[in-house]
Amino acid sequence: MRRLIKEYFSFTQKERIAVITLGVLILAAYGLPFFISPAHKTPSAQEMEEFRMLEQQLSKGHAKKNYEEDSRNDETEDGHSIVYAPPPIKDEPAHLFYFDPNTVSEDGWKQLGMRAKTIGTILKYLSKGGHFYEPADLKKIYGLRPGDYQRLEKYIRIGQSQKSYAANDRSYATETINKDKAISKESIPGSNKNAGNKIITVKNIIDINDSDTTAWISLPGIGGKLAARIIHFREKLGGFSNIGQIAETYGLPDSTFQHIKSLLKNGEHSLKKININTADLETFKQHPYIRWALATAIIRYREQHGPFKSLDQLQQIAAITSE
Repeated sequence: MRRLIKEYFSFTQKERIAVITLGVLILAAYGLPFFISPAHKTPSAQEMEEFRMLEQQLSKGHAKKNYEEDSRNDETEDGHSIVYAPPPIKDEPAHLFYFDPNTVSEDGWKQLGMRAKTIGTILKYLSKGGHFYEPADLKKIYGLRPGDYQRLEKYIRIGQSQKSYAANDRSYATETINKDKAISKESIPGSNKNAGNKIITVKNIIDINDSDTTAWISLPGIGGKLAARIIHFREKLGGFSNIGQIAETYGLPDSTFQHIKSLLKNGEHSLKKININTADLETFKQHPYIRWALATAIIRYREQHGPFKSLDQLQQIAAITSE
């Protein structure tokens, strides 16, 4: 038994060194946190003063809106969640009056209680040739709060004289033309016709390659997101070669495209073209009609056969159809 125990607990010189080394590492790892402590920076007097001022503001509630922007959840004893919503934003006092959004001044918008940023968007839209044809057109302005439109809707008087502004809502309703009629082929510049004493209002025709976001928003059924998508798609293509390409915009309903088609024109604008002998892979990939697969095929064909001598030579690539 003694011999067995002695043989079991006997170590060679290498084994003893390994055991001792392992033990030292274990002890070092265990005791290291006691010898190394994180460095603490002592705040300066100015930082302490700023902290005290911030603490006072929080206690008085002046900074509540900055720290309660995001709703916070808490739980009651029965496990139900309580949501703490941020305090409502109070609008500046507004002086409401009857107005025409096409002619009211910047000061007038301020009196109506509109925000400066929204006023800037409206004035820019008008300066670009935009026009409000019916009260609902005001809702298309980017950044306009729904509450603002609901507050101003009954005060909007488009194309009315100053005397009409003072009329009551009933008399205004009997004199106002119904502007919800669908746009017909007769609604083309130069073809305005009198229907009794009523004048059919014609909306602006916009150039598909020379129109900004506000111009697109002026079209029926086009909001801020769709306008941005149309312009982004146009930039990717290098410009629209025909009006039909607009229908390919992601998220644009066909019914909306058919409704605005008569309000679009394709002016004389040069398209941004791609040199197929010098463009790199990234340039080809950015084009919506080429993407990665065709871009790779074009580059490989060019590397194997040299520069293209004509555009028709592209049809020799199997991945490219005649369409």
